[in-house]
Amino acid sequence: MPSRRPLVALAALSALSGLSLRAQELSPGRTPRAGEGFRTTLFGEPFDVQPRDRARVSAWDLGLIATPELSDGEFLPYGWLYFWQRPSDDSHYLRALVGGFQNDLVYAFHPDGARPFELIGSLNTSTPLWDSAEYVDGVRLDGEELGFGYARIGLGVGHREAVDPGNADNLFSSDVLVEPGWFWFDRGEDTSAGFVLPDDTFEVRLRWTTRYDALERNLVERAHAGVAAGLDAIWGTRTSASGYGDPSGSGSVAEGDVDDHLILSGYSVLATDVPFLESEHHRLVLTFHGGLSDGTDRFSAMRVGGFPDTRGEETGSLARPVLPGAGLDEFFPEHYAIASASYRLELSFFAYLETGATVAWLDRDRFRNGVIRRSDDTLSAAHLLLTSGFLGQTRLQMGYAYGFDLVRDGEEGAHAFTIRMSADF
Repeated sequence: MPSRRPLVALAALSALSGLSLRAQELSPGRTPRAGEGFRTTLFGEPFDVQPRDRARVSAWDLGLIATPELSDGEFLPYGWLYFWQRPSDDSHYLRALVGGFQNDLVYAFHPDGARPFELIGSLNTSTPLWDSAEYVDGVRLDGEELGFGYARIGLGVGHREAVDPGNADNLFSSDVLVEPGWFWFDRGEDTSAGFVLPDDTFEVRLRWTTRYDALERNLVERAHAGVAAGLDAIWGTRTSASGYGDPSGSGSVAEGDVDDHLILSGYSVLATDVPFLESEHHRLVLTFHGGLSDGTDRFSAMRVGGFPDTRGEETGSLARPVLPGAGLDEFFPEHYAIASASYRLELSFFAYLETGATVAWLDRDRFRNGVIRRSDDTLSAAHLLLTSGFLGQTRLQMGYAYGFDLVRDGEEGAHAFTIRMSADF
């Protein structure tokens, strides 16, 4: 998920010094907030940071995720275009991630006289060029890979209003959407002869989504103070559901097990002072994600994965459950609970270093005596993340994570690395 906005550059922005008419001196000990204009010093020289309009954003986000010894998935590049609009008159709301092969768009507006209620439309598509397969203990199940894609539209109604502290991304919303969609499947290059392919199918979902975001974010768009929370409920049904799978692999799924499914999930974020440290330059960020489901399979299940670390970032990506060290969307559990605590140190007004620990409980597939079995496990992880302004008005983020209980090459312990860059355009 992309970061919302680019950040302040370093030396490349020094030419802007003295140009801002609205910037004020940055108070000693105060952390600048996202979008603020202020005057400070950089390398001993006067330096002005220009204010940014956070109500209308167009940005790009590019990254590379490295997960050594994750078979066929050690290096994963990704890229998105990001669009966000929530003007001061609150006439409409737009959030869009455009990746070409994967796209996610939500648009809402207030009909005349209906404020704060709104009409909502959405579009979600996934048409990857590559085949997909699940992982068990870090090993890709090549015999069960599929060409898999879907397109889903949504129509609904909702309620959206501003909340304190009054930034463009501080809002309360509650939406109900009907989401019809089409799923299609093809055999992959390495799909085993014994794998029974699922039928293409029409699916209808009813989704209720509630969000509350009262977070203040720092200059690099990480949570600085406040709270955020959300709840999601999804009921879905497939009209042409069929059994599929391979008894010699992870097993077969019966037709009656994939007709209907139900998913409940939620999250919360708290950013606050570090106890006994009376300084905004030290922050404590606590997050919790949890979910449970019934009747889901690999195509409808909740997903849990590692980098990019979206915890405490852009408001639309807060719901994503993150397990540092894991591959992107590595797990598809029926239930999970993930708690994390991070300490962040402000190195400079444009650079922040954080470290933290995560504990997760979820069900996952494991190899047991050569047979795949699903069981509940407790997993722990640690991470280190540097987020900084960079040259050319970009944001640079570099991260490392270690999953103590993840399996790679038959041994417990998994490393993960990421590098991300983003900027407005």
